Amino acid sequence: MTRSPVGDYTRALIFKFSPPLRAFSIVAWGHTESGSASRMTMTYRNRTATALLAILACLMIGAPQWAHGQSKPGAQDQAKKEKITENEATIRRLEKVTPLSSTNYRNQYKLANAYYESGEFYVEAEERYRRAIELNDKFLEAYVNLGALVEELNRPDEAIELLKKALELDPDNCKARSNLANVYYHQKKYPDSMYQLRQALAADPECYTALFNMGVAFADVGLYRDAVKYWKEVVRIAPKTDAARQAADNVTALEPLIGKVTPPGNDDTDDEN
Repeated sequence: MTRSPVGDYTRALIFKFSPPLRAFSIVAWGHTESGSASRMTMTYRNRTATALLAILACLMIGAPQWAHGQSKPGAQDQAKKEKITENEATIRRLEKVTPLSSTNYRNQYKLANAYYESGEFYVEAEERYRRAIELNDKFLEAYVNLGALVEELNRPDEAIELLKKALELDPDNCKARSNLANVYYHQKKYPDSMYQLRQALAADPECYTALFNMGVAFADVGLYRDAVKYWKEVVRIAPKTDAARQAADNVTALEPLIGKVTPPGNDDTDDEN
């Protein structure tokens, strides 16, 4: 898989699972094929029985057959520096040819993506996404990315509205559904979140962001074997993404401990199930 050039991606929010096992934290981060992140942390102690019920409902539907995969560690720091340099060049180039008054909605969108990717210019990114949508109100990717952006800015109601608009345009859009699941998860609306993830995977069984989020949801309630299965599938499907690298790290942390660690809140059992 080759890297998508800046402007040709839609962003996806995924949960980051962070060991140690007895102090779970989940971080939502905006993700692209080439990677980027901003964080909002939630602890295991904030979870309720509602989450477990939602997961169990998902289990009743049945799980696919999983393939094993391995991550390929690389010079991530150097790649990140190169990406930042490339992104800065993209911003400078697009700013020269795309004033806010420009009617080229695709350039507005690409510039918004570059601002968003920088991790600094969120105000400018939002302005350009909204301009792109003003010029083309059926621009699916702009709705998805703007929804991801405002979610990161802690404006969940706006994010839900934007992502639902994206799903009106394309009900099978994997990233729109994954991102909507992310918003609901933060709001502790676990059944709604799981429903969106199931819908995403029904439309696209290789939607790796939905698979990653499923893994975190299972791990969050102590169903570690199931979490590992989902994360291995992420590694197989999208080995060059940040999601796959995180999934591989999670598998490495959890796999040796399956059956040896008592999940939080279940001290009377010897297994994660």
